[in-house]
Amino acid sequence: MPIQNHPSRNKASQSPTPKRKWTRTPTVANTATRAQADWTAAAFQMNHEHLEDIPDEEWVMTFDVNITAIFRLCQAALKHMKPGSSIINTRSVNSDMPKPTLLPYATTKGAIANFTAGLAQMLGPENIRVNCVAPGPIWTPLIVSTMPDEEVQNFGGQTPLGRPGQPVEVAPIYVLLASDEASYITGQRYGITGGKPML
Repeated sequence: MPIQNHPSRNKASQSPTPKRKWTRTPTVANTATRAQADWTAAAFQMNHEHLEDIPDEEWVMTFDVNITAIFRLCQAALKHMKPGSSIINTRSVNSDMPKPTLLPYATTKGAIANFTAGLAQMLGPENIRVNCVAPGPIWTPLIVSTMPDEEVQNFGGQTPLGRPGQPVEVAPIYVLLASDEASYITGQRYGITGGKPML
């Protein structure tokens, strides 16, 4: 069901949205879609059935794009960040539930999880928060451009909600983590998985 037609969006008796005071908290958001590569870190993934099918150049490029870019972006941004700032990395459920045909990609997502946890401890004394979001099956351009047609057809169907998520359904967690309301949240991961548990 499209998010615009979801029953929760059509309630006539919804209470008014409370006014929120927003401050300009410097935030670095490292996201996981090539569509946003012009302003954040990108992600790269390719399907392979066998380990020997993965070219060395692709392995290195996947690490360069998916984790080394996040390291460099955080390092460059840090000199501009003040106490209360926030870094939000995007990893994937593949860091906890690695898909064997996405071995290089899944491996880098595990690296992002460890980088986030370690960086949160490193920057905690400076009051700079570091968290990560782990989307499950979210409908992005990366899906149709890198997956076989039969997987695209069934994408997201294995979740308890029975469908892939939409980017608009992921956005609220980034807004929260970037806000002052998340001032005591750091070193954490948030799964947006359509009900698939991440333990």
